[in-house]
Amino acid sequence: MAYPEPFFETSTKDDRVGPVHARKMAALFEDMGLPFYYYENIEGGHAAAANLQEYARRYALEYIYMSQKLMDNK
Repeated sequence: MAYPEPFFETSTKDDRVGPVHARKMAALFEDMGLPFYYYENIEGGHAAAANLQEYARRYALEYIYMSQKLMDNK
């Protein structure tokens, strides 16, 4: 079974789980030549958003990813 490309997301200002974890995973995938998606919000904190507009953007990215990977690739 083929798995879809992972979507790594993080926030530059996350004070609980620093962005280094997502960055390292993305770097590993890149080094292995594997496809992936990466989004790093430069604002926000642990929830990866500082305001409602950033929450909406993050949710939109997640919903688009999920719909494309789970619904369009049957």
